[in-house]
Amino acid sequence: MSGYTTTENRPCPGATETALKKMRAKIIPGKPPIMLNLTAEKIKFIDPSSQIVVVEHDVSSVSTHAQTEDMFGYITTDNRPDGTQKHYCHTFAVDTPAIASDAVAVIAR
Repeated sequence: MSGYTTTENRPCPGATETALKKMRAKIIPGKPPIMLNLTAEKIKFIDPSSQIVVVEHDVSSVSTHAQTEDMFGYITTDNRPDGTQKHYCHTFAVDTPAIASDAVAVIAR
């Protein structure tokens, strides 16, 4: 399970935790899985059936992150062509706490 929501203002402490709680309430059973490729430079969402990268972020655009035992999330800033910025919170359900911890460790570098 994965999801995202927009945030209006610059993310503040606790924003990711709040988003994780909101997204937990919106869990849709049977939603197709997404593969993540996390490196020190990039976060890529990959469609597992086609192997196509559907979303890509620079890790440097992550402003905050959080995790629970079965979820993790982060907020990125998207610089738009018109000079404005939009903030997105991406959340992911995971099978084990270790996966969430490993993902946050890569994002937090």
